[in-house]
Amino acid sequence: MDLKSAIQLVEEALSQPFVTTWDDYDPTTIPFVLYDAEATHYINHPQPPVERPNTLHAATAIDIGGIQTATIPVEKVNTVEDLIPLVYHEGFHVYQAHHFQGNQRYDFFVAMAHYPEFDTTYRALCTLETQHLNQQQIDDATFAQLATIALERDTLFEGKNPNLLPYEREMANKEGTATFVEQQARQQLYGISPSPLTESFGWGRFYQTSASMFWQLAQRNVSFTEAIASGTALSDLIQQITDPASSITGLDRAITQAEASIQSELVLINGQIDDLLSDCIEFRYDASHNIMRAFNPNTMRSLGDGRLLHIDFATILFGAGGNIETNNGKILLDDVVNQRIYIPKISASYDEANALIGESHSINFYLSNTTQIDEDVYSL
Repeated sequence: MDLKSAIQLVEEALSQPFVTTWDDYDPTTIPFVLYDAEATHYINHPQPPVERPNTLHAATAIDIGGIQTATIPVEKVNTVEDLIPLVYHEGFHVYQAHHFQGNQRYDFFVAMAHYPEFDTTYRALCTLETQHLNQQQIDDATFAQLATIALERDTLFEGKNPNLLPYEREMANKEGTATFVEQQARQQLYGISPSPLTESFGWGRFYQTSASMFWQLAQRNVSFTEAIASGTALSDLIQQITDPASSITGLDRAITQAEASIQSELVLINGQIDDLLSDCIEFRYDASHNIMRAFNPNTMRSLGDGRLLHIDFATILFGAGGNIETNNGKILLDDVVNQRIYIPKISASYDEANALIGESHSINFYLSNTTQIDEDVYSL
């Protein structure tokens, strides 16, 4: 959607009475910035900056001039039915910053890079959970199964990496509630109910599955907004309101099915990685860099060993030190643990300010203060 049209639609929506989606959340009071590749437009922001923030790379909520601000990349949406619910979603992240307690401590990207999407038991749990949540009527026995699946998943995460469980619990709350708010807005404003869940295993599945669980809690007349805002994990809340089942029905069969699908997927992914590493540029960095990442969660794969594979789009931001960007199907391998980034090889050169520059249709980077330490290997 073009920026002018989006501004008109959002300003019109925010001038109308808002629909109630969560306690006292009022999106009409939230600071927003709508933007495209060329321009920005602020709504409800008391002190809009003159210059464009270099942190505008995703739909999220960030600090702009000391004010938590919801960011809306208008080129990512095509219809008003997607735009306005997204405004409710990202605006709710600003609300969360002021009303939700975040008591979990973890390294965000280390947790992402250890997400166990290629673990057979994890996949089996995801498959069964999706099947249960897609049932039109969930009886007490099925809800008990969901409680047991949540408990087993927490146990699995706890054994993988110390960052993983606190990350999953907090993100399930934050993104699950924001998606729940978005879905309510879409339903109340446009009569569009949430679609059935599609089976997924990677980072970000909690957007939809946690939202679906919040719908189930609401249908059971469970009051949960205060508990979630105070920091109670969704999985803990489920355990509090139902007794888990003694075992998970169908788990062994689901594990067998997961093993076959994982093997075929890894053949493809390992082939992509081998092709990349055979002709690539490697960038090395250290912990002194304050790195931000923008990416498409639908095309990012967590390899579970500290690496992230971005298959469609990724931007690695080194603050004033520059950035690396791939898109249009060019892959980027982000080794979070070993602090390495690999991209397909393109021509690179230094400019007059000694910044390393590479430009192509699908790969771009601009990096200051780099040192070449080997052929096609650079240290930031």
